[in-house]
Amino acid sequence: PTVAPILQDLDFAQWSGKSIADVSGEDPDGMAAWLSDPTSSPHGGESLADVSSRASSFMTQLLTERGHMIVVTHAAFIRAAILHILE
Repeated sequence: PTVAPILQDLDFAQWSGKSIADVSGEDPDGMAAWLSDPTSSPHGGESLADVSSRASSFMTQLLTERGHMIVVTHAAFIRAAILHILE
């Protein structure tokens, strides 16, 4: 197995480890911005657009690989990869 940093989870920075309910209570404006604007990162980490870009890069890189591969990663990355495939 190989660990590939490109497959890491979305970086939630200040929101890491908190539930959506907790974040919504502590930072309602930030949560609203994050949910309505994919380029927003009020938590100081990655935006949804950032993780989407990483997933697109990874999926494009896979086109150069031969054979079969099993990839284990996080839900946010998987959703972004699916969006890339579905265009």
